[in-house]
Amino acid sequence: NARLILKLDRLIVERRIEEALAGMRELRTQGFADPEGIYTGAFMFAWANSPDAAIEILREAVTAGYACHAALTGRPEWTKLGGRPDFDAIVADTARMVDDARRRFDAAGGPDVLGVPVR
Repeated sequence: NARLILKLDRLIVERRIEEALAGMRELRTQGFADPEGIYTGAFMFAWANSPDAAIEILREAVTAGYACHAALTGRPEWTKLGGRPDFDAIVADTARMVDDARRRFDAAGGPDVLGVPVR
């Protein structure tokens, strides 16, 4: 997988987007299922100004549980996609995921365990 991931990075940097998308699909069929790794691939497509590919792959990462709300609302590679309904829906999903995680953390006594004040 590492060799293919490096190849994908090179293809994206070279703006060979269709080849990179095919490589991402191949990587997924080989069993690659790390949501953060999938997000990283999506970010690379966003960086390369390939919003459709970025959003397609980003949706996979979020569906797999990666709640990357801060990045989606703070990184210019992502914020330039704001206003697209498909992207905005993903951002809303990640906001709900983060809120849910915060509620569960607070309800489980997480702040007390870590010695931090409750927000």
